[in-house]
Amino acid sequence: MAEEIKVKVGTKTEKTGEGAKGSPTPQGGDVSGQAIASQATVCPYCGAVNYLLVDTEVYSWYECWNCGGIFAA
Repeated sequence: MAEEIKVKVGTKTEKTGEGAKGSPTPQGGDVSGQAIASQATVCPYCGAVNYLLVDTEVYSWYECWNCGGIFAA
């Protein structure tokens, strides 16, 4: 049985504070001991799936890898 993947839909927003760019593929690497979670989020502008390293202590917005739209996760 395949593992279920949950995808969140982003919310359109303006740039304020720090931001990060989404990726079309999941990010690898060891984030052991850090409060970072990987999340699949759909861009509210173009519908592209963005894989984000979500850290609410640092990032307040994300930029879509496909269209460049700015959204909150």
